[in-house]
Amino acid sequence: MIKQNKMDKQPFSILRGLLQGATARLAVALLVASASRALEAQTYAPPTNGDYGGLGPFAVYTNGFTNPVYPTATSGQTLTVSVFHPNVSINPSLPTIFFAHGWTDPIGNAADYSALMTNLASQGYNVVFSPYEGGISPNIALRFDELASGFEAAVTNYGLNTAQVGFAGHSYGGGFLPAVILHEMMGKADKPFPLQPAHPGHNWGGTAAFFLSMASGYAYDGAGDTSVSGSQTILFPTNLNVIEQAYNDDQNFVDPRLAIDIFYNCTTLNTQKDFLTVYGDSHGTPAQVAYHFLPTTGPAMTSTSLQAWAIFRHLDALAAWTFAGDTNAQQIALGHGAPAETYEGTWSDGTNVVPMGVTDLPSPAIYYPGPYVAEWNNIANPRQKFPLVSGPPQISSISLMPGQVVLAVTGLLAGHSCVEQASPDLTPGSWSNIVSFIPGQTSQ
Repeated sequence: MIKQNKMDKQPFSILRGLLQGATARLAVALLVASASRALEAQTYAPPTNGDYGGLGPFAVYTNGFTNPVYPTATSGQTLTVSVFHPNVSINPSLPTIFFAHGWTDPIGNAADYSALMTNLASQGYNVVFSPYEGGISPNIALRFDELASGFEAAVTNYGLNTAQVGFAGHSYGGGFLPAVILHEMMGKADKPFPLQPAHPGHNWGGTAAFFLSMASGYAYDGAGDTSVSGSQTILFPTNLNVIEQAYNDDQNFVDPRLAIDIFYNCTTLNTQKDFLTVYGDSHGTPAQVAYHFLPTTGPAMTSTSLQAWAIFRHLDALAAWTFAGDTNAQQIALGHGAPAETYEGTWSDGTNVVPMGVTDLPSPAIYYPGPYVAEWNNIANPRQKFPLVSGPPQISSISLMPGQVVLAVTGLLAGHSCVEQASPDLTPGSWSNIVSFIPGQTSQ
């Protein structure tokens, strides 16, 4: 019988230990790879058709015509106005939504926003796209009038409904929207050429109206009486529902302070407006990016599900609440932080997508500080001469006098009424005691 000493057994023991260690490391590596594949495998579905954000029940068609006031841009391209509409023939009685595109070169192209406008038209609305010229032309008032004249020509050509209207815009076009409201809803004339007659405004939206701006650019205007840079307060019609939307992943193009300025200084009541922040989410594939071009259509757009949930869904709901009084839509459009408003869908493993940020008190501090192409402090900003409002008015002191209580308040906005709020809860039940003050005061 042959005996094996302890030294003979040691190499086998060491080998066995090495194999066990290698097996453990392989198992860990396989688990990590499996988890990575599982993460990448998560998908994100858009809203279902028939729901807010999904396609509506109507097939969509497009009519186009050349802008009769400005047939071509100064660079020679034809300015073709497009009307996206449900069914084969335009039904002029449907509510009308006017869309203002972002800056581009040489002129605006409806194809760049076709998914957004198709979605709206499929819900049962007529949607008007009016291009204006881009490039390096300094004539901002001309761009504005190209935009507005195309809207007006569509109304004239097809007899479109101007009692129920919506205005949506992106970037440079979103910055135009306050002046568009003054011109098309409040009768203010624009005047693109100093030596030519002014173009009269209109009084659209008498029955219902909304405003939704995506990543607002500079608040430019069409000159004449359409300026929103003459005073800090921006006058809006009392029936206008308002949403301003910012994109958290935009660290290049548009400073969110531009939208914050419009939001705070417009005279729309807080009950009729919300400030929304869209966040990206990389839980699955493809990662959803809340960048500046999220509203657009094109081969580079891979965040189409986030686009549908964050933009189409809120536009659809805002239109349904504004035009039809749909209270379910109200919770999504102007829910003041209600779960239906913040919900952005789920990944395929059931993980919630990062929710929408909703506030009535937007703060620049939560966003990337810049620099941006369109920066708040840039001399090109016609409103940078005004102090940037951030946060609510503050009660600095309270004193008792015979028969009254005197509050010293700082940070008031001229032309606004203030409402005391009993708690941080934004629901209307927390508001009371409307306080009026003399327009032009900055403290009381």
